[in-house]
Amino acid sequence: MTVANIPYAVWMAAGVLGCFALFALSVKKAGLPGRTAWISLVPAIILAFLCAKGVYLLFFFRQQWARYGLGALTALRADTFSFAGGAIGAALGVSLIARLLRLPPGRILDAFAPVGCLLVALFRLLESLLGTLGAGPQILPPHWAIGTPLSLVNRWGEVYWAIHTMEAGFAALCCLTCVSPPLKCEGRFRRSALILCAGQLFFEVLRANTISYHFVRIDQALCALVLLCAAWKTPERPRRARRVLGLILLTALNGYVQFVLDKPYLLTDWLPAALQEPTAAHIRPICLAVIALCAGLSALCAGLTDRSPCPAPAENTPERP
Repeated sequence: MTVANIPYAVWMAAGVLGCFALFALSVKKAGLPGRTAWISLVPAIILAFLCAKGVYLLFFFRQQWARYGLGALTALRADTFSFAGGAIGAALGVSLIARLLRLPPGRILDAFAPVGCLLVALFRLLESLLGTLGAGPQILPPHWAIGTPLSLVNRWGEVYWAIHTMEAGFAALCCLTCVSPPLKCEGRFRRSALILCAGQLFFEVLRANTISYHFVRIDQALCALVLLCAAWKTPERPRRARRVLGLILLTALNGYVQFVLDKPYLLTDWLPAALQEPTAAHIRPICLAVIALCAGLSALCAGLTDRSPCPAPAENTPERP
C-alpha cells in the first residue's frame, strides 16, 4: 500500500498537469491571467503534501517517530496521508498565489472549483492501483456488483465494495454543478466544497481503511469542520447561530449512529421488545440511511442553497461627445 509505484506516479503526474491546464483555461475565461494557474501548481502540490502528511502526524507522530525516526516525515505510504488535508492544502496554495499576485482569491478559487472536483475524482480512481486502500464492506457471491468497477479483489480472492469508485463518481457529479453557472458568478468553489465535504461524511463510514484516532475518523472530522466554518461565515447572527447549532446536533447524531453500527444495543435497548429483533436484523441499512440524511442536512445547514448574485451584464451606453 505505497504510493511509490510507477503506474500510480505516472498517472498522478499526468492527471495533475492535465487538470492544471484546464485550470489555466478556466482562469482565462474568467477574465484573469492564465499564468496564475501554472504559478500556483508547485505551491498547491507542496501545501497539499504538507497538509496531508501534517494532519496524519498531528495524531500519530509519537508512534511514527518511535518506529521510523526521521523517515516518518517522508514516508510515502498511502495510509499515512489525509485526503481531506491534502485537498485543503491544494486550495490554500491556489488562494495564496492569488493573494500574492493581487488577484481576487474568490474568483480564482471559483475557476479552480471544477478542476478541483476532477482532481478529487482522479485521485480516488487511482486508489485502484493501491491495493485495497479504497475498499469497503465485503461482498459475498453471488452478487451483481462482482466483476464491475464497483468491486475490487484482494490477493486472497476476497471481493469488497470499491468505495473509491463511488467517491470518484460523486466528485464527477459535483463537477457538473460547477460548470453550469457563468464563470464570473461567485460561490462555485464554496458550493462544490460543501457538496464534497457532505459526501465524505457518508463515504468515510463505508471505507475499511481510514485514518482513525480512537473513535474519530480524521477526514470525516475535517469535513465537518469545513462545514462548520462555512456556517459560521453566515452574515446574519440569528441565522448563523441556528446553522451552527444545527450542524453541531447533526454531527453529534452522526457520531452516535456510527457507534450504533458497532454496538447495536445502544439503539435496540431503547426500543420496545417487539421492535428490537427486526431493528437489529436491519441495523446497518438503517444507520447508513440516517448518516446519509445527516450528511445532506449538514450541507444545507452550512449554506449550500445560498446564492451569490452574478454580475449584471454591462450596458451599452453611448459615449459622451
